[in-house]
Amino acid sequence: MSLDAAQAHRSRQPGAPQAGTVENLVKELANTRRILVKRLREYGHDVEAADKPGPEPYINALLTTQRKIAATTRQLRDKVRKSMKDQGQTLARLAEMDAVFDHTMASYTGQCFAQIPKVLEQRFQSLRSSFEQDSGSEANPENWLHRYCEEAQNLLLAELDVRLEPILGLLEACHNEVSHTQ
Repeated sequence: MSLDAAQAHRSRQPGAPQAGTVENLVKELANTRRILVKRLREYGHDVEAADKPGPEPYINALLTTQRKIAATTRQLRDKVRKSMKDQGQTLARLAEMDAVFDHTMASYTGQCFAQIPKVLEQRFQSLRSSFEQDSGSEANPENWLHRYCEEAQNLLLAELDVRLEPILGLLEACHNEVSHTQ
């Protein structure tokens, strides 16, 4: 029923798609992604290194980063949808439909992304065990820890891209609508 209501949605503001608005949103998306990627690349650098590091501080840093990604991308997606509602019936309807899909899929995507810390904790233990077996417990853990952080960064980057994909789709639809009306 929600999808049906979204499809029947009529904008209260009969605006037309504006190229400048779309360009500004594309710039904001690029800037947001650049800032978040910079933060992802710093993952693990702020964790205090211990003689025998445990997974907890790294998992906590991961969870903090995941929350930042989720909040930032959610805000940007909401902003794009709000902007679309002012740019004509077609885009307003698409914004409503996206809101329904977002709400419908939120629980599922949340469950999927919640598995990442568990997988990375297992990977942490595996790398540490492998290192200790190969090198002895007195060796420098920097090699395996660096590898772990790189793997975690790659997973966080993949999560970021997945969360940005719907926004890219909305902006592409806006761009197409602007091109079609001019």
